[in-house]
Amino acid sequence: MKKFLIISVNAIGDTYLSICGAYAINNYFPEAKIDFIIRKNSEFLFSGLNFINEIIIFDNFGQLNELKKEIRVRKYDYCFNYFPGRINTILNLLSGAIYKAGYWNFIKLKDWYTINQNIHSNFNKANKFIWLKEYNYLDRINLVFKKSQLPISVNNKFRYSNFNISQFNFDNYILIHSCSKTSERALSNLHLISLTEYLNEAFNYDIIFIGSKNDKNYEFLHSIISDKIRLLTDLTIDSLIFLIKKAKLFLAIDSFPIHLADAYNTSFIGLFGPTNAKSVLINYSKSIQFGVGSLQYLNSEEFISAIKRVVNNE
Repeated sequence: MKKFLIISVNAIGDTYLSICGAYAINNYFPEAKIDFIIRKNSEFLFSGLNFINEIIIFDNFGQLNELKKEIRVRKYDYCFNYFPGRINTILNLLSGAIYKAGYWNFIKLKDWYTINQNIHSNFNKANKFIWLKEYNYLDRINLVFKKSQLPISVNNKFRYSNFNISQFNFDNYILIHSCSKTSERALSNLHLISLTEYLNEAFNYDIIFIGSKNDKNYEFLHSIISDKIRLLTDLTIDSLIFLIKKAKLFLAIDSFPIHLADAYNTSFIGLFGPTNAKSVLINYSKSIQFGVGSLQYLNSEEFISAIKRVVNNE
């Protein structure tokens, strides 16, 4: 029985995408044991994923020595990290796995989608594989499999389930996710005021904002709640998928929920500033690439005009 360790202590979105790799491994090696090392805030992603053997939580650097001892005892055959990061790299190299492969670095990089990156390993050093920034995230995972000489590939995005059981009584609504820990990706309060005004004029739909009570704009969103505007926070993964699938339209910044919309190929518009939609989405043509270093620099008029053009198929 093969034993795999996948390391993803980056953002929630990166961990979600890493699950695609685990799903592919499980399809090819259904008897394999697959463990994950993740951050605590990504734990909710694994609800109902019965093919995952164990989840190990890593939340501070002080855990490193004890964690190294713990994972070495497990004697993994393979250890992968599909996304770069110093902690991802260190944990991979210290894992004691027979075969290690991934995107390794010891310095703080820009976001992974901005630069070309080599896939490193402790074996198969003669064959070089490079992820180019115009590639997609599925290519990132498949290149690690190729470097590892495994006959595995990811051909589609990971979907949890259909989640067709009604959990809310909402009908005819537009869903919005607007906040990120990275301010460059987030919408400003002025954007949101202009956006709600436009949507109220253009559609006879309710508006539902999703997010967390820890979001920077939580107080603002709470202040604009009305008969037509709702705010839902800290949703479970199944509730989130249900809302995204049933929405008439989902407007989403580059953050974890947009990956779910992409996976289910729903009606969505991705709102991208500094990040490259092609790198992180399969259905990237549904997105607006504003071409700014930060969405905060985007004036509201330009922002709404771009959304109108997409909505009107101009």
